[in-house]
Amino acid sequence: MPGRSRPPLREHAARRIGLLKPSALGDIVHSLPVLTALRSRYPDAHITWVVNRGYEPLLRGHPDLDDVLPFDRGASRAGWLAGARSFARCLRELRRRRFDLVIDLQGLFRSGLMAAASGAPRRVGLSTAREGAAWFYTDVVPVAGPHAVHAVDRYWLAAEALGAGAGPRVFRVPIPDQ
Repeated sequence: MPGRSRPPLREHAARRIGLLKPSALGDIVHSLPVLTALRSRYPDAHITWVVNRGYEPLLRGHPDLDDVLPFDRGASRAGWLAGARSFARCLRELRRRRFDLVIDLQGLFRSGLMAAASGAPRRVGLSTAREGAAWFYTDVVPVAGPHAVHAVDRYWLAAEALGAGAGPRVFRVPIPDQ
């Protein structure tokens, strides 16, 4: 709300966290250290990763993740109306989850809209966001430029802004027994 002061991000006490990095495979892998840092910073929080249904198996069973919220990006192949309905269902589900912190590492219009639809009072994104995604954020983390640093280091800036970036960058990929 305008005129209302908020505590700095590093002091924000989140209990329900949504992490938006729906695609692509390499970018999801590059984001994994942020997830582990968030778990370290918020050990009792419920953390959900919003991801394209095709990448859901990569995240299932991750020790630092409580839930995966898949959405069907390919629903539009059945027509624009089917795609719009599917996206609307996803937006309603985001709102229903009652996140108090959403971190958008994708930085595109669609993920910015997802962040806004969540209703989270703190919506964090990087200054390198495109397509107007930053309009939907309450907090923008400055980045020198989209190609000034490697993707892992760029995403890590969000972890640092939240006070979660003091430890090492840990890549955990759950591998099922089968």
